[in-house]
Amino acid sequence: VATHGYGESVRSWHMRNSHVRIHCFYDRPGAPPVEDAGPNLTFHRIDAEKFLTFMAGCRAVVCTAGFESICEAAYLDKPVLTIPLEGHHEQQLNARDGEAAGVAVSHSTFDLDALARLPERVSHPWFRAWCQSAEHHLLRTIEILVA
Repeated sequence: VATHGYGESVRSWHMRNSHVRIHCFYDRPGAPPVEDAGPNLTFHRIDAEKFLTFMAGCRAVVCTAGFESICEAAYLDKPVLTIPLEGHHEQQLNARDGEAAGVAVSHSTFDLDALARLPERVSHPWFRAWCQSAEHHLLRTIEILVA
């Protein structure tokens, strides 16, 4: 997932690495639902369900450092490369937290060459267990507040 400002960076990197299949979901105003930009490069207008479907079947995730994308990728055991948006302090913190938790690698610039340094597969059973315990923790918090 990227802002449309990264579109040219994706295209430029892909020209040198056209053997790598990329599905890029981005927020370009007026973008068509799907844009085939050449062999192995497809841009998609952001669509949450479609994004999760593609994420479930991908090799790795490259995203700005939004909390949900990092967590969804970690839940699905996908290697993650984050590129926090400049000036977005929340994303800087998310990127640092992702690295500290061992679920992401972060770069300050849009450098898809870093994909080669990501592991083939990751496993975060502790994260999945934590997510699956959310309902229990929420109910316990409500019980404490109501008491």
